[in-house]
Amino acid sequence: REAIKSLQALGVITIKHGSGTYVSAGNLDPLVALLSFLAKISLHTDGRAASELVQVREALEVELIPRAVAQARPDDLVRLENLVREMEAGAQRGEPFTEIDMAFHAALYAPLGNSLLSELLRSFWLAYSSIAQAVGDREVDLTRTAADHRHIYELVAKGDGIGAAGAIRSHFDGIRARMQQLG
Repeated sequence: REAIKSLQALGVITIKHGSGTYVSAGNLDPLVALLSFLAKISLHTDGRAASELVQVREALEVELIPRAVAQARPDDLVRLENLVREMEAGAQRGEPFTEIDMAFHAALYAPLGNSLLSELLRSFWLAYSSIAQAVGDREVDLTRTAADHRHIYELVAKGDGIGAAGAIRSHFDGIRARMQQLG
């Protein structure tokens, strides 16, 4: 019974009373909740967990982008460009584009076809986003953020995986700077 309760708490199984116990579709939402909690708590102490969360996300994205670029198809590039255009339009209106930003990062790595990786990157992205929201991060330069994504897209479209890795690393410089301000 305890094992079943633990699996249910982790979202691995779903219990439908009167019907049975079923394996869930699976996602890493419990991981998102844990990462968010630990990172938010760390912002009130040394900020280490929040910083490490960003470091892991950066390491994954920088390491994997050359492979994703090599596997990108024309329809992947169209999706990325459309997302960048949406970001640019949002920036011009002064409207945050958090969901579009998350979709862009998901679309970058979609060519790899790795659903576990996609879910893991989504988890790190959501955890960071929840930290920024919790502490009232309103200092995002929307125009610069959109420009960063435009630059990443252009390198991906050229097939320059190494350049895209450098552009993502630079993009994370801004994220790290905001994390320092949050803490």
